[in-house]
Amino acid sequence: MKHLTSTFDKINYSPVLFIILFFLCHYTQAQTPVIDSLRAQLSIVNTQEEQASLFNELAYEYFVEDLDSSLFYAESSSVLSKKIANRKLLSTAYTRISDVKAELRDYEIARVYLDSSLILEKELKDTLGMARATTRIASMYRSQNKWEEALKYGREASQTYANSKNPKNYATALTTLANTFGDMAEFDSSVFYHQKSLAINRENGFQSGIALSLLNLGNLHWQMKNPELSLEYSRESLQIYESLGWSSSIAKVLTNLGNAFFDLDAFDEAERVHTRSLKIRQSNPQLEKYLPLNYNNLGNIAFAREDWKKARQFHTQAYELRKEEESNLTYLSEINLGNVERMTGNYSQATDYYENSLAKIEQLGLQHRHPEVLLWLSASHGYLRNTALATEYLNRYNKLSFEIDLKISNANNLERRLKAERSSRILEQNEAEKQQAINDKQNTVIYSLIAGIFLIILLFFTIFRISQLRNKNLASKQLESLQKERIQQLIKEKELEAINAMVEGQENERLRIARDLHDRLGGTLSIVKMHFKSVEESIEDLKDKNISQYKEANNLLDEACDEVRKIAHDMASGVLMKFGLVAALNALKETVETAGQLKMNLIDIGLEERLSYNYEINVYRIIQELLTNTLKHAKATEMSVQLFRKESSLSIVVEDNGQGFEPENQDSAKGIGLKNIEGRVYKFDGEVNIDSGKGAGTTITIDLPLNEEVL
Repeated sequence: MKHLTSTFDKINYSPVLFIILFFLCHYTQAQTPVIDSLRAQLSIVNTQEEQASLFNELAYEYFVEDLDSSLFYAESSSVLSKKIANRKLLSTAYTRISDVKAELRDYEIARVYLDSSLILEKELKDTLGMARATTRIASMYRSQNKWEEALKYGREASQTYANSKNPKNYATALTTLANTFGDMAEFDSSVFYHQKSLAINRENGFQSGIALSLLNLGNLHWQMKNPELSLEYSRESLQIYESLGWSSSIAKVLTNLGNAFFDLDAFDEAERVHTRSLKIRQSNPQLEKYLPLNYNNLGNIAFAREDWKKARQFHTQAYELRKEEESNLTYLSEINLGNVERMTGNYSQATDYYENSLAKIEQLGLQHRHPEVLLWLSASHGYLRNTALATEYLNRYNKLSFEIDLKISNANNLERRLKAERSSRILEQNEAEKQQAINDKQNTVIYSLIAGIFLIILLFFTIFRISQLRNKNLASKQLESLQKERIQQLIKEKELEAINAMVEGQENERLRIARDLHDRLGGTLSIVKMHFKSVEESIEDLKDKNISQYKEANNLLDEACDEVRKIAHDMASGVLMKFGLVAALNALKETVETAGQLKMNLIDIGLEERLSYNYEINVYRIIQELLTNTLKHAKATEMSVQLFRKESSLSIVVEDNGQGFEPENQDSAKGIGLKNIEGRVYKFDGEVNIDSGKGAGTTITIDLPLNEEVL
């Protein structure tokens, strides 16, 4: 975590944010309606916090189809979250980055980001956030075949979600547990957790969760040699994914369907869906890592048709791709190539492939996933007349296959029991609901008759009176409403007139004092200085003591002249008058930062040409008043002032990272400073918007129209 923090602390955020915005404007690719909606929201959000949150959501949505885009948005969110010091959004961004890195099999980097996310969630004392990180750690351990660790973290996460009543994440944690048990060939536990996850997703209408549970159950039942049930689950999953438009998930479901068709000897159907899955993955560079699986499946179909040449071609393609990726799954291709060699009479070559694959299977702890390798090794050694080895492998196969068949039988029994219990519950619930509906209907009829008679009597006596009162009240309310509107309009107009008069009076008083200081007191001091100059001619005649007093008085007089000149220039905004608004604001920035209490950032766009002096002095006073409020009340360390000149308006955005306030609270929102600002703004028919909250800083946006008089 220290490493990640120190790295982001060194980032210069201005160019980074510019790069993010540039890519956002130029990113084009296939998108879902959800992604389109999120990207549209990016153009209208007002705060960096909202931007970072949308980046995280986009990273999540893109994860299924486009890992590059997912990583881009997650990293963009991490930059913004770090800048605004939002640890919750930063933790989510780290989680999204970890998901992508894990999908790319970069487990070391993925674990660093997950650990960083977990540390942030612990600092925030967010149990759900900790559970989210824990779920992903479990998934990562599962990807590395570290099942005990995966089960430990998976159970911890599912328990947290169960207690917090968070159904969506609870279902996800249960899916992780179910898949881990499936990898371990603990089929009954896998069925139990998958069915529980599916029930939660169905109950809450989580379509993507339902589709994922069905996909996993389809794959699990294919492993359990239940191709008919695998087809049932996979077809329902495919229907949902096609409605969502998730092509990568569609390719996975098609693989399940193809495997089930293959086990049912429907080779044409199997080839059709496997070929469709292959084309989807070939069209998306992000999915190319799954191509060996498609080549294996097509090779198995050719093998079943006894087309040894085509089978060898597909399996060799898969083998070469896996070797190139340094994938652990090369053992699958070696098994398939061994089968081709065995069926073509190359028993020695087949044995070599089987032995290599068995060594890798045992190293990965996957013996229970592929007991058939032992059977084929036994057959190959039998052809080579290695009777002892053939017998040994056959005995190992019989023992392992018996254990697996027993687990499958237990899992099938559990599945039937769960379905029966669910059907019974649904039937009982339907009967109870039906009887309750009958009772409710009878009671409703009785109560309705009684209530109807009473209402008719009551209605007869009251309808006439109500009719009289209604007309009278309606006229009274309309008159009262009009009076209130007139009063409010008059109050508002008088208040604005008073504020405008006060602001104009302040500005006139500033100019009068400045002129008086410069013309009257400044002139008087200059005459006194001339008299002192004439005294200098007879200075020699003065005594030493008087000389010292004279020099001291002369120095004080010089200082007084300088101070009068400075005050006059400050009050009349001398820099602004001579050099314009931007120069005056830069001078103000230097003055503020010299005091060391506040860092002030100034951005101006489109202000190369000057506006009228009256317009510029009012803008300057507005920003000066906002700065004063920030220094007095906000307890901020950083302030940003942005001016954007458009064709017909000038936008001013002032942000600080202070303690903020509640705009709805009239005591805090309508002080003298803000009233002065509103008066100046309304004088030019402008608008003021305040976005603030306790502990969230303050953003004030001002839009002032530009017209020919201003220009």
